[in-house]
Amino acid sequence: MAAHAALDAGEDAGGGTGGDAWSRLRDALVIHWRPLHEDQLAPIALLADPRAARLITPERGRELLATRRG
Repeated sequence: MAAHAALDAGEDAGGGTGGDAWSRLRDALVIHWRPLHEDQLAPIALLADPRAARLITPERGRELLATRRG
């Protein structure tokens, strides 16, 4: 589910790194993403998609890692 939200947010960004698209992506991940294993900290597959990867700056990556889930 989070992967779909990431792709949608990336498409909405129009190729940029807009804060609005980042907010939608971050919110979708907080709500929908759950680790597959207890040692999985983040949905690393997002970095494989160029649309989503564009949104994840180093600062935003740290924000994702610090976000509590579940």
